[in-house]
Amino acid sequence: MISNSEIKELAVKCGAELFGAAPIERFLEDGDKFKLKELKNDVKSVIVMGFSVNRGALRGVEEGTNWGAVNAGSPVNPMVIPAVTYKFSRLFEQKYGYEAVCLTKIPPSLFKGDVEKAVENTVLFFEYAAYAAGLGEIGAGKFFLTERYGVRQYFAVILTDAEIEPDEISEKSICDNCGECAKACPYGAISTTETAVQKIGGKTVSWNKLCVEKCFVCTYGALSNQYLDDGDFNILNRGAKAMNADIEPSRISSACGRACVAHLENTVMKDRFVNKFRMEKSQ
Repeated sequence: MISNSEIKELAVKCGAELFGAAPIERFLEDGDKFKLKELKNDVKSVIVMGFSVNRGALRGVEEGTNWGAVNAGSPVNPMVIPAVTYKFSRLFEQKYGYEAVCLTKIPPSLFKGDVEKAVENTVLFFEYAAYAAGLGEIGAGKFFLTERYGVRQYFAVILTDAEIEPDEISEKSICDNCGECAKACPYGAISTTETAVQKIGGKTVSWNKLCVEKCFVCTYGALSNQYLDDGDFNILNRGAKAMNADIEPSRISSACGRACVAHLENTVMKDRFVNKFRMEKSQ
């Protein structure tokens, strides 16, 4: 079994900011629900890397001045994540002699099926993988939260046939159920009375029920899902097919996500700045 700390050191050297590893068994409790064995049938470990979204990239949306900065400050659109995962996988294979398969986007083949029936797999799988690899928790607003960046990160997944010393699933509470995300949503998309439940890595995780249909018409900063690989970057074009497959838009830069950023910076988040994210006159 390869040392966790050794692999983490390699990942950080390649440019990853967050790292976790989980055995494939944590994803197979209900069968191959996430279809990882369809992507690599001899997979034994799932590596998850996290990359921060620049805090300044959200300020343009917050202030209503420069919405394009969100894309420029994302590790997805400037192709930061693929460059890091490729370098890591190449060095990993050369050093250990095991295979490494990068997943920075979900293959569209995983979403083909009966259009009348929601596809079992979900693009939120990357956040599920991050949870199973011990990187943080899924909060009440259905955001993945880490102590370091709060809501401001995206993930990549690497499948390998190597056995890697796993991380423990985190038991820390980052979300304090403040309700700021629900209050900030102008559409009332985040329920304050109903919850949804998902089993991940043998743990039962819950969050406030999300009305995805409302998220797809959000004009307050929601973006197309960063993990969907179908060549269509228009959130409205993706809407109908995405809702059928339980695919959600990215909400980090939306009103709910920014409210979470502002709150966590005043509580547990370790990534600190000189000036507050939310100015007094901001809406």
